[in-house]
Amino acid sequence: MNLVPSIAGFAGMLALGATLFGADAAAVPLFVLCLVLGLLGLLFPGPEKPGAGRVYSALAILAGASPFIADALRDLRMSQLEAARARETAPLYERLEATRADAAARLAEYRAANGYVPELAAGEATLPFVDRDGSVRNGPPIPGFAVPDDPFAAGSPLRWARAGNAGALLVSAGQDGVVQLPLPGPMLDPAPASDWAPWAATGLDPRLASYDPTNGALSQGDVPLWVGDGAMAEAFAPLHAAWDEVHRAAPPVPPPPPGETQGALRQATEDARAAERFFAEGRDLEALAAASRGLANRGGDPARWGAGEGRLGYLRGMALYHLGNHRAAADALAAHLAVDANDIDAHYHLAMAALLGNDRPTAERHLSIAAQISVDSPVTGIAQAALDTLRRGGAPVVPPSRSSGAR
Repeated sequence: MNLVPSIAGFAGMLALGATLFGADAAAVPLFVLCLVLGLLGLLFPGPEKPGAGRVYSALAILAGASPFIADALRDLRMSQLEAARARETAPLYERLEATRADAAARLAEYRAANGYVPELAAGEATLPFVDRDGSVRNGPPIPGFAVPDDPFAAGSPLRWARAGNAGALLVSAGQDGVVQLPLPGPMLDPAPASDWAPWAATGLDPRLASYDPTNGALSQGDVPLWVGDGAMAEAFAPLHAAWDEVHRAAPPVPPPPPGETQGALRQATEDARAAERFFAEGRDLEALAAASRGLANRGGDPARWGAGEGRLGYLRGMALYHLGNHRAAADALAAHLAVDANDIDAHYHLAMAALLGNDRPTAERHLSIAAQISVDSPVTGIAQAALDTLRRGGAPVVPPSRSSGAR
């Protein structure tokens, strides 16, 4: 037998071995080698047993093409699975769309009657709304409408969060049944508190958890349903712009291997650096988003924190303060003080945030602490003067918020 078919067969065996062991880089050169040798073997099979030579050559070409054949078969199988899943879930998506349409109509009626987009509570009830003057409005329930169950998560309701007065986001767990997109709680401060601060404080760009359910892909996460007059991208434009800046300043770091945290710590360090810069520039929404993402990735062991990570909680609280979200700022600064109990500036601003949130006992307690931590700090005298004014029944001068968002 001619040696060419034999060599072609040997090359084909190499190609099959490379396919089995996942050596993708060798697929193209081995296929070219098998193709050339196989064609030569077909043309010159040898004087002895030419039929066997041609069979060897043809099998060599098929073996060389095996990586591409395997990929094509996998793609075919995945497309079949996706098509089957799309057929199975089509009724569930239809239910979601019907729910969205119903919610849109109910929300439009409610806003026309009451002047604001409601936060939904259990049953048909709505949560209290903090008005621009600081007063609380207990809006009426929505007759005949309650947050329905999530078709993709039996026994769990869909999640609802208002987006300023532009509309609301109704979120399903999606085909994987896992809740991935954190939603902010209701606004607790009157305007001009930033509507987007609670969203930025979740530490996640909401666009990273969304996808087009019409693509039929498997396990792609949450399904956000926008309920509002304009497009979701227009309503969320300030938040999206802030996250774009954060992604540019501190690009997302790939997740670390299982059991390791170094990758997450690197992300927290980069986020801390970006949050410091944004805060120094007065870009509070960007600072809040970066600091919140950094806190989510920081880890619980202070000994493993990178440069600047100890200030992430402080930056988060201060950004919330400057954005006018004073009650959330007080909570964030209290969490920071659990890490750094002697941060005099955090005590002082927590007191001011508590005072703006009508929590005078907390304000007095933290002013008293701030007035005793250090005799050298310029904050000490300011805190003592505010404490004296508060104890006399007066109203201390509070540092102003430097930025806000329209409600």
